[in-house]
Amino acid sequence: MPTNEEYTPLSEARFQSYGSKPNQPPKVVRGGAHMSYQQVGTSDSYEDWCAPNIEETKQVKPIEVRATIEAWYPPVKDPPIILKDVDVTFEPGTMTALMGASGAGKTSLLNVLSGKALGTLVGEILLNNAPVNYGNIKNVCNFVPQDDLMYDSLTVSEALMYYAQLRVLKDSFELPATESYRQELVSNLIIRLGLDYVKDVKIGNVLQPGISGGQRKRVSVGMELMNNPSLLFLDEPTSGLDSAIQEELMDFINELVLKNMTIVCTIHAPSANVFMKFGNLLLLARNQVWSPGL
Repeated sequence: MPTNEEYTPLSEARFQSYGSKPNQPPKVVRGGAHMSYQQVGTSDSYEDWCAPNIEETKQVKPIEVRATIEAWYPPVKDPPIILKDVDVTFEPGTMTALMGASGAGKTSLLNVLSGKALGTLVGEILLNNAPVNYGNIKNVCNFVPQDDLMYDSLTVSEALMYYAQLRVLKDSFELPATESYRQELVSNLIIRLGLDYVKDVKIGNVLQPGISGGQRKRVSVGMELMNNPSLLFLDEPTSGLDSAIQEELMDFINELVLKNMTIVCTIHAPSANVFMKFGNLLLLARNQVWSPGL
């Protein structure tokens, strides 16, 4: 048993926030999102409790996202300005919380960045300093919507396998993916998501209950991680979940930072523990990036 001087509580030994010190909020960013990787506690604590071995974690292609948006209008008659004067940068290996009041433009910004938004954009989106090609962005970018969209008649393993057949076309050696490779990929992902004990349970719906809301959200996240994206956008992944499930889900998403992913997540009224897990914070107010006096 270690002495009091040697003992580090688990809550302090974990990565409370990538780029932030324990019990301190993530730093607010305006002209860009930057994160420094800091370890809290001892290395033994990290190896034992925090995340998988870095050498065993498959890295993704690092992608920096730079958005300079003078204005964005939806495709309606006499459109209002939904986004204006937004100039932000999201760097690889970061997880940024996108916060603001309802109607501030959080989801709209995610939709514009991911290419899901229709309308008129005045400005530019750069990926690694090159203009974004929305026709090819699906190869490096995935989007987790707020509403979980999946077939309720499938089991957890069937839903993930179905998605793997659609999205996983090559294996780790860039050869055509086989069914055995996809099956192994799905099995490993189910274990990482903590869904192995409900893998044969149907997704379900309101009339025919199946897995819980937190488990549905993890399945939804797992579906978008199937092809190992470099960019991951999540729209309020913790909505409707209790505090324990919120922390569990965000711990899993936080581990993806080790893979050099660029993660942007809108979040509404997070608990203090969940808030501390973010390395960066971007605030929107009145459809633009918040600044003092706005």
